Amino acid sequence: MIISVIWKKNTDESNQQMMNVLFDADVILDVLLDREPYEITSYKLLTLVEKGYITGWIGSGTVNTLYYLMAGELEHKWVKRHLIEVLELFTIIPVTGEILEKSIKSSFLDFEDAVLCHAAEAYTLDYIITRNKVNFKGDIPVYAPEELLNILEALR
Repeated sequence: MIISVIWKKNTDESNQQMMNVLFDADVILDVLLDREPYEITSYKLLTLVEKGYITGWIGSGTVNTLYYLMAGELEHKWVKRHLIEVLELFTIIPVTGEILEKSIKSSFLDFEDAVLCHAAEAYTLDYIITRNKVNFKGDIPVYAPEELLNILEALR
């Protein structure tokens, strides 16, 4: 599969479309919880979002998941601070009743992953990034963080 990416930050003069990437919670948690050995690769991808090279998306339920998983490891003030940063960095995909119904009726074994996959399809995102690739089945290409970084580096 060929991936095209714009390596210049999108400007008003540019008619080129940014790459739209859905981030699974595990990739974000790698950075926020400094999870070795994944944090460096995930950090590089979040930096591409922060610098405007790609548009990062998360599901609305991902915010709940991030809160729950961080709350067990960090003080409440740090959890809130991290969530504010996440909300400033990523675009949130609204999850509709139609997406939920489609997810319930799907063959996915993990409901949360089904919702993310169907939401990404509904909003025609380009890629899904996760370290849990086996749970994502659908029309949108799914990559592990290191895979996408390697592809982007080769295109650079």
